[in-house]
Amino acid sequence: DMTQATVDRLFGLLTSENKSTRSLAVKEIGSICDEQPSLVFDLLEKTIQYLENDDWDVRISVADALETLVGNIHWNIGNEWSFVPRDQMVIDIEKLLLTRDDLIMNKVLEQGTFFEENDVNVVFGDDLDCQRIYIMKLLGKVEDIEMQEPSSEEDNTEVLEQISKLKSDMSSANARQKNSIKRKIRALERDLKDEKITGKKRKNINAPRARKRQKTAADQYILKKSYVTKPQKSDWPLYGVYMTLIHKVFHPNWIIRHGAAAGLRSLLRQKISNMGKSLSFNSEEQQEFNHQKWLLDCGIKLMIVLILERYADFGSDAIVYPVKETISQAMGVVILQMCVDNTLYLFEQSLLLLNYHEWEVRLSGFLCIKYILAVRNDLANQLVQDNIDFFISGLTDDMDDVRKVTADSMMPIVKNAQSLDIDTISKIISALWNSLEDIDDLSVSTGSIMNLISRLYCTLDIDFTILHADLDIEFEHHPLVNLVPRIFQFFGNTSKFVRKSSLETLASLIENSTDLEEWIVHIEKDLVWLLFQSIILEIDDVLVDSCLRIWIILHKHITEELISIVIPKWVDLLDKPIGHAINIDDLYYPYSDKEEYITSLIGNNTPVINTTTFLLGGRCIGNLCDMWSGSKSIVKSIVNSLENRNNLSKVLLLAFIVLGCKD
Repeated sequence: DMTQATVDRLFGLLTSENKSTRSLAVKEIGSICDEQPSLVFDLLEKTIQYLENDDWDVRISVADALETLVGNIHWNIGNEWSFVPRDQMVIDIEKLLLTRDDLIMNKVLEQGTFFEENDVNVVFGDDLDCQRIYIMKLLGKVEDIEMQEPSSEEDNTEVLEQISKLKSDMSSANARQKNSIKRKIRALERDLKDEKITGKKRKNINAPRARKRQKTAADQYILKKSYVTKPQKSDWPLYGVYMTLIHKVFHPNWIIRHGAAAGLRSLLRQKISNMGKSLSFNSEEQQEFNHQKWLLDCGIKLMIVLILERYADFGSDAIVYPVKETISQAMGVVILQMCVDNTLYLFEQSLLLLNYHEWEVRLSGFLCIKYILAVRNDLANQLVQDNIDFFISGLTDDMDDVRKVTADSMMPIVKNAQSLDIDTISKIISALWNSLEDIDDLSVSTGSIMNLISRLYCTLDIDFTILHADLDIEFEHHPLVNLVPRIFQFFGNTSKFVRKSSLETLASLIENSTDLEEWIVHIEKDLVWLLFQSIILEIDDVLVDSCLRIWIILHKHITEELISIVIPKWVDLLDKPIGHAINIDDLYYPYSDKEEYITSLIGNNTPVINTTTFLLGGRCIGNLCDMWSGSKSIVKSIVNSLENRNNLSKVLLLAFIVLGCKD
């Protein structure tokens, strides 16, 4: 049998710094269900505790362990439990379920408390009444709860009674107690005076936060020291786990919110189909109705967290919103099971967020939309087309993070983009190109925007001239003569993802253009130089392959005049002994910071000549020679450039040029 020491050791391995060790522990913990099913709920309780670990990687590993563990649970509703009426725990929990009437955006934003890194001023209760009050406060509906603050008149009466009682106590008090009583009386009288002057209600610190009640069976599922116990009734066995996690996503500490969100995402991926169901329901319709009721409640609660979440992690090059992103992913899992009506409701609520001045709110709206469109491909194109102005505003938003998420959210429409009307497509294309003009190398949205451009041009079988009809530019030549150079500066971006996106965008334009020769000739100098340098300097093999994919098409369309200019320069650039540094001054870069451009391609290393450089560079030169082998000027330039050279360099370069001629 699995001993407690073994279980503790496995969970200890989840905190290892070694990723492989953590992965092994995840598999082992998941397999315990098959070997000893009786330990399931003990393991679930322990897993939830470990979701609060301070280390990000550990929390993700624990969430993976939870997903594996829950995935290996093979019982369904009612298995191992006799059929009885619904227990008090589930009935009490259902009082916490939110409906459409509860979510009013203005109230949430005006009266809700923003979630920062760690708000020490927030009292976070664990029983059901505390949960109910806390969530209702976030919704701005405190006045609707039975536990209302006393009215002003009641306040005054109570204060006067307190003052009277304190004065009567003065007679029997000693000197020290009298001073204390006087201070209390003075404070109460000052409160009354302030209220008369300002009209502001005094906070009644003695008023109870919640109506006293007897603890119910539900509390054992929520209290800190008893997260999970084995159900004894007929409902979903994982109610306790779910309610604990959905409650903790509202925690004032971002680490606990993030861990709970990751755990909730894992739980829902595996067992969401049984949420809200019970053997107490007599028909499939009742089962499905309650299931959808719970899904909507979950979706609304996750949306509240998204709206109020403000924590951002600045630890890496890009700003990361760990709680927002994880909550959004959990929301995607919920929406996948939702009926169309509830899905459209959440989409409409997300659209409302896009009208707010606070950029964090707009970001939350597009995060919701991103996962709605991702999991509901059947609705994506119509929703985008019907609300295109919102998406155009997002692509041109002042905040870079909003532009990025907007572009990411539109990726699901690419597959069926041909079904969109031409006006919608033209607006999207124009907004994307305009966004590229306004962003710089450090913008996080760059890669996402170019990625969307690339996918759209690959998918759409539409004349490029029609696509660019909405662009507010006077074209002297083909539209792409003005547009494609906007991509060039990103060839030297420090982000590999951005460089990859820029190459894929260029490849899409070149491969799908039916009139390539009409526009390529006007930009060939910058394009050919930058592409050749990426081929010989880029250290990432995948990106080199992307460059060569473009080169195979591009070299057939380069003019003889440019070829005769670049070949001597390229031969000079490459014709050095192996191991010697490339002269940076010989490289071409039409923008400001050449050193940063070189660093982005090769890191902090000095660019040097090696056999790979000879191979790739020589074959590119050979490709050009092969295309124009009858040109006397080109042959002459090759012969002249190879005279009086180092023998080894001459042999290698000639060999690879010959190979290029045969490609």
